[in-house]
Amino acid sequence: MLDMVPYINKGGHGIAHFRGIADRAVVISSGDVYRAFGRLWKSEPGPPDRVPLTEESPLRTLPAPDREGEDDFDNLDAEWAALADPALPATILRLPATHGPGDRQHRLAPYLRAMLDDRPAIVLGSTHARWRWSRGYVENVAAAIALAVADERASGKTYNLGADPAASEADWIRAVATITGWAGRVRVIPDDQLPLALRQPFDFTQHLELDTARIRRELGYDETVDEAEGLRRTIEWELQALHHVPDHRLDYAAEDEALQLGIG
Repeated sequence: MLDMVPYINKGGHGIAHFRGIADRAVVISSGDVYRAFGRLWKSEPGPPDRVPLTEESPLRTLPAPDREGEDDFDNLDAEWAALADPALPATILRLPATHGPGDRQHRLAPYLRAMLDDRPAIVLGSTHARWRWSRGYVENVAAAIALAVADERASGKTYNLGADPAASEADWIRAVATITGWAGRVRVIPDDQLPLALRQPFDFTQHLELDTARIRRELGYDETVDEAEGLRRTIEWELQALHHVPDHRLDYAAEDEALQLGIG
């Protein structure tokens, strides 16, 4: 039994309805269950957790800090519910930030808009520029899910998914720029000199880099699509969908302020 949306109320956890019918379950979760996610959002006190995050890294002790609207759920609750019944062993897959056709978060949209607007630079604070976040192209994530469904060795296990290694934010933008042919550059400036309008409410000293060695070692997982090709396909789709996406542009005025001051 594969449950792709375990956070939706189904009159009890979805896989529980298949007790005595299915031999095992695979449940989709996220890397946001780790305490590091709370540290990034400053909802959990303490110093940054060590990365890369393994499947045994500390989990959050407080509710998900980004719960709102249709995302008002917690993947930790879904994991606990899935693991509550030993008669139906569950495989937990903790997904990375997944990009590609169908990405309803349109993670690339702000950067692509800046590139289409022929901005001379995209400005990042120095800590944000170095920040690493595990990402994964949707077809590669799907291949890992299919592998966990097909391979009984996955029964009862928890696996992190994502590209290896995780790219920094600055390198991610540069990779997008290479594909689009954008002639601008990433301008990295000291955090304390970043215009207030460009500062974000996150602690970017906490990376969200997932260790994916377990699924590669135990199930023989490998990407089916080269990550660079996956990014190219993502950009192609995003450009076609961009006019349907809310216009969440970067703050050009604040960037111009930093550029005119010659910072960075």
